[in-house]
Amino acid sequence: DQKIIKKGNLQLEVSDVQKSADDIARITESASGVVQSSSVNAGQNDQYSGTVTIRIPSAQFDSALVQVKKLGKIISTSISAEDVTEEYVDLTAQKTALTNQLDQYNHILTQAVNVSEILEVQKEVERVQIELDRITGRMKYMDSRISFSTITIRLSEPAQVVTASSYSFASVISEGISGFTATLVWLVVVVMTLLPVFIIGGILYLIYRRIKLQKNL
Repeated sequence: DQKIIKKGNLQLEVSDVQKSADDIARITESASGVVQSSSVNAGQNDQYSGTVTIRIPSAQFDSALVQVKKLGKIISTSISAEDVTEEYVDLTAQKTALTNQLDQYNHILTQAVNVSEILEVQKEVERVQIELDRITGRMKYMDSRISFSTITIRLSEPAQVVTASSYSFASVISEGISGFTATLVWLVVVVMTLLPVFIIGGILYLIYRRIKLQKNL
């Protein structure tokens, strides 16, 4: 049989992120899947965003994806299908060979008569067992990904449009005061920066006037 690992990525714009996350959970449950992770975060102006990752039986992948897409406006979508048949067949062959090899070593171990032979065979048994465990673990992981497809959904709410009517009288006054204060601070900084120049200039002018008067006398 062909071994396919399917993955889906979907970005949706929805009116209510939390409600959409709950709807995705219900769709997942109805498809006999599981919610692997779910998070909802509050942004600026009470604008929420979130990410939900679900695991769906491969046979239900397409129908679940269609249902999720109906929850909002699709911003982006991508689907990948990785064919791992060749790797799976190769791992199966390696597992069979290692299992046979392990049986042979265990048989030899029962017939070993001295300590050196026993230790040598035990070393080989451990080596083969470690490799067999690695391959078995990899195959279990692949079986899980083949049987259950992964869909990651990123949710966001539309940006709020600020209109003239949204400004209150208090906010206008507040912004006016803030602007006036900023201007006043700027003027103070300018005056304080130029004040030494004016003082020095005044002193030089007085000295110049005094020298000129003395010459006239």
